[in-house]
Amino acid sequence: MGPVALLDRPAQQRVEGLNWMPAVHGHLALIGTASGGMQESFRAIAAMLATQAPQPCLYILDANRLLGQLETHQGIAAFAGADQVGFAARILTRLAAEMERRRALGGVEGRYPPLVLMVAGWCSWSTAFRGGPHEWAESILHDIVRDGGPMGIVVLISGERELVSSRLFASIPNRAYFPLGTTDESRFHWPRLPALEPVRGRAAVMGNVVEGQTSTAQFREPPLAGIWPFGDLATAEPPFRLRRLPHLLTREDFLSRMAARSASRAESGPALQPVGDPAPATASSANASKISLVSAAGTADGRRRPEPLWIGVAGDEALPAALPLRDKGVSLVLGGPGSGKSTLLGSLVCLNPETPWLYPPDAASAATFWTSTAAEACAGKLDPGSVLLVDDADSLDAQGRQALSDLQGRVAGIVLTATFGPALHQLPLARQVQAAGMGLVLAPSKPHDGELLGVRLQPDPAWRAGRGFIVDRGVATTCQTVLSSGFPPRA
Repeated sequence: MGPVALLDRPAQQRVEGLNWMPAVHGHLALIGTASGGMQESFRAIAAMLATQAPQPCLYILDANRLLGQLETHQGIAAFAGADQVGFAARILTRLAAEMERRRALGGVEGRYPPLVLMVAGWCSWSTAFRGGPHEWAESILHDIVRDGGPMGIVVLISGERELVSSRLFASIPNRAYFPLGTTDESRFHWPRLPALEPVRGRAAVMGNVVEGQTSTAQFREPPLAGIWPFGDLATAEPPFRLRRLPHLLTREDFLSRMAARSASRAESGPALQPVGDPAPATASSANASKISLVSAAGTADGRRRPEPLWIGVAGDEALPAALPLRDKGVSLVLGGPGSGKSTLLGSLVCLNPETPWLYPPDAASAATFWTSTAAEACAGKLDPGSVLLVDDADSLDAQGRQALSDLQGRVAGIVLTATFGPALHQLPLARQVQAAGMGLVLAPSKPHDGELLGVRLQPDPAWRAGRGFIVDRGVATTCQTVLSSGFPPRA
């Protein structure tokens, strides 16, 4: 690939192009500051790498907004900005898993598409990782840099002093140092460099790419105009994609996503319902199981499966997601004040209008309403296909709790909401909730907030209302629920 720079060969008295072949030479690090032209050189190399043939699959961690135009490009497998630390850690986790998968299957040459991890601004990323709940992400990147080359994973990374002093730097075989604009302190860990003219883009290059001889090079810069220089970015089919969950999801946004997915799967058969992976696991935002898709047509014993109860989007690809609820089962929505648990009940009603919902007209009459409903069920006057929505179930009195116990098994399902705290021990149907292990945990603040559903979670202080985990039999998947007008819905 190249030439990425013009290389000075004084012994031969000539200047030649510097070609970087990632599959042969290995990873490449650019070290320096913006004033020295390092960032422009990184962008130019990134563009040439992204548009080479065969088209690589691109996973981008961009703290400097050097490649920001690509954030919404459909051809990019994943893109994380500086404000998406958790998502960046998830990208690294999935890449490491893909690396291990390829290693387990043997040789990769010609069998798998090339993967490129671009990390712009390692100093910012290292600070963000070390200062929060994702400090393990740096070790994962180290593993990818150390072992990814033979597995078809190439890393292009830029940074300053923190990159040179990091553990992963020793595993990067090719390095370009841009001294212009640096200080003696920032160059403390640098090797001895030849004398260079103070010119932007001028660098000392070391490693396999220059056959082990320290050489002076003038790196290319991208054109000032154009969204993506040096050619159009084609679409490569990656082994996996990751899409950031939206900050806010309205009903209209969700319906447009559903329509787009239905159009793309027009020939795939029956409707699809997202559910959690049935394999048991303890999950967090970093290792949550990927959403799987199963047919909603029926169950193993031949009974018709209830229609999906859509609530929002979830998983690595932000796919439409449904509330996990078995036939005649119980599902629990846990959350603190302002987490959006009552709003979720309203979203269930507005997104699934064909479902026969049952809920009290106001919170003050809840106990009376459920007692009356239980009497109707005992008299055979209640639609067995009804789904009950019980807001603040942990605050119901003894009469209301008994009514819900009488209703369990007589309706298609029961959805409860409750607040974290000691009152969960008095939750109606607590035993059934624990046995089912299905529900949602919204905006958790402590790892044990999901223990009633059988999972320990990794809380994120930056989470907002509606963001949380779908929990299905021991597996937690990050989700964003739809914002509705509240609950009970207005007539």
